[in-house]
Formats: sequence, structure tokens, C-alpha cells
Amino acid sequence: YLWGVLLTERDLSGPPAVEYLPFVSWDPETSTGELDAFARFWGWLRGQREAAAASDRSLHAYCYSKSAENSQMRRIAGRLGLEDEVEAFLASEQWVDLYAIFRDQLVTGTTIGLKRVAQLAGFHWRSEDAGGGQAIVRYAEAIGDPDGGIRSQARRWLLEYNEEDVRATAALRAWLDGGARLLPSVEQVQTLTAASLGLH
Repeated sequence: YLWGVLLTERDLSGPPAVEYLPFVSWDPETSTGELDAFARFWGWLRGQREAAAASDRSLHAYCYSKSAENSQMRRIAGRLGLEDEVEAFLASEQWVDLYAIFRDQLVTGTTIGLKRVAQLAGFHWRSEDAGGGQAIVRYAEAIGDPDGGIRSQARRWLLEYNEEDVRATAALRAWLDGGARLLPSVEQVQTLTAASLGLH
């Protein structure tokens, strides 16, 4: 029902332009709503890719965990006749999984879900109850509560929660490309540990 994007456009003339774009449906008929939301998201992404190619600019789309995103894209694409188009995108270098990059290059000694690793990049969620479980509750309110005020509040919460997720992903991407590069490698840590213990 919701595909959120944090569009970041960079050029050499100044700071990047950043905009949050939600492609959302509040249709109580969820099977219809998810098709509508994804079709609008995919149409927008297709346009961005075509515009980047026409102007000889690069485009990358970052997510945190391809496995979750890919399965949903493939499932919905099959119902819209977009299988080949979506599959080509998923196999392209434009689609970047920050989870795989983090997993393969950094060791934390703890879980590496987005909520935890984004904190390393200095990102913190505003809402203390932000999480998938609460999102399910809020979505049920957003599409089905008889009280219009509760529906509006739930929809606002969901959009803010999604925006924070994509902003956390962007913050993690910037950190991996910056501050994280200053961290010692596993080999360096092992060497330092061995030296401190007097091992040879």
C-alpha cells in the first residue's frame, strides 16, 4: 500500500536537492490498493531512469535488504504484466542493497537491522514506537477505523514512519561512503588484538 522514496538529486552547483515522495493507497480493498500504489511508483521510477539515461546521468536506488523488496516487487509486477521490466531493474547495477554492503564489510557483534545500524550513522527515529508491529496496527486504523480523526492520524503516522525509514537508509548510505571508511578493518583489529596480547 506504500512505496516511499527519498529522491536526492546532485550536481556540482550546490547542495543536493532532497524530497520525500510517497506512493500510497488507502483503499480498504488491499489487493486493489497495492496494485495502484506500485503502478504509480513504478511509473515514476521508470521516468527517472529514462530521464537519467537521456541526460547521461547516473541513477542508483538504495534499499536495506533486497530480499524483502524484491519478493514484493516480483509478486506485484506479475499481476501488472511488468515482470520483464522489473526483473531487468532488479538485476541491474542501479539497484543497490546496503544490507549486503554492511554485512560484508562491517562487524558489529550484534544484530544489523536498519533500526540498529542507522544509529551508527547518527540517525534516530522520532517516534519511540516506530516498528513493523505498530505499523500493522496503524494501517488497520488508516483504512478501517470509523473515526475519521483516527484514520487521519494513523495515515500521518505511517507516512512519517516511512519517511524516516528512507531517510535512515540515506543516512546509512552517506555514512558507509564517508565515516565508515575510517573504521579499522577486521585484519587490523585482529593484528592490534594479537599485539596487545603479545601474540606472534
